[in-house]
Amino acid sequence: MRLTLLVIFAAFASTSCSAAESGGSLDLLIVDGAKEVRRDTLGSPAVGQISYIVDKKYPTPAISPGIVDQLKQLGWQTCVSNRIGWEHFEDRAGPEPRTVFQMRQTYAKTKEFLVVSMQYFLPDSHQPRTSEPDNTAQYVIILHYDLSDEAVRTQVSGMVEQCRATTGNH
Repeated sequence: MRLTLLVIFAAFASTSCSAAESGGSLDLLIVDGAKEVRRDTLGSPAVGQISYIVDKKYPTPAISPGIVDQLKQLGWQTCVSNRIGWEHFEDRAGPEPRTVFQMRQTYAKTKEFLVVSMQYFLPDSHQPRTSEPDNTAQYVIILHYDLSDEAVRTQVSGMVEQCRATTGNH
């Protein structure tokens, strides 16, 4: 399951900064009640991931509007390309098919980029298909990219530029 989530996030990723430089911003994204909190480096110190599970009744996002306001106070800008609300899709890539309910958010700062995904999973065995998950386990994955790293910046430049074009943060 972790690999599937990583693949989903890699597809949406852009660039972000070192944990030391953005510690306050990243800590803000770990909400009260978070369980199984993990902090990982993904192939380069310039790419970090935080993941955790939190009990939240659907459709309450872990990263609430209040947290988004705090991010803005720290200089983060919300990318206009963020989808409003939750989407769901069938995931047949793993060993057991399932429905994924997902909300994705992206944020940009001068030398950083964040991708946040909040997800619920519903096993495919649940029939008939429902319009919302039947559980409260929300999986949160945060990808943080340090844009001062040339290799990382090159890898995710398309998404970062698209985001910056919508925020005015160049």
